[in-house]
Amino acid sequence: MTDATLDYPFNDPRTLTVSGKYDQLRGSRQLPKVRLPFGEPAWLITEYAQARFVLGDSRFSRAAARGRDIPRQSDSPNEAGLLAIDPPDHSRLRSLIAKAFTVGAG
Repeated sequence: MTDATLDYPFNDPRTLTVSGKYDQLRGSRQLPKVRLPFGEPAWLITEYAQARFVLGDSRFSRAAARGRDIPRQSDSPNEAGLLAIDPPDHSRLRSLIAKAFTVGAG
């Protein structure tokens, strides 16, 4: 882990060019700490194995983040929606709406 907190996002919002900073970070063994425009700092996951670990670890759940100022792009927190819910409620609701997003839907 690194002590420096990087400003995030790295990309210039006026272009579609992906910042070379991602390649630098993926090549590093450090887990980068970033600060979005609003909220507390966060760790930036750049590899599949890291993502699998975080998504399966209850220390990174929405319930564990309750009462903290989550990193975000806007000044107003988004507390609603499917992404703000932990399993098993998330899984149940996701299965209900997933049918609408299948190839044969509509």
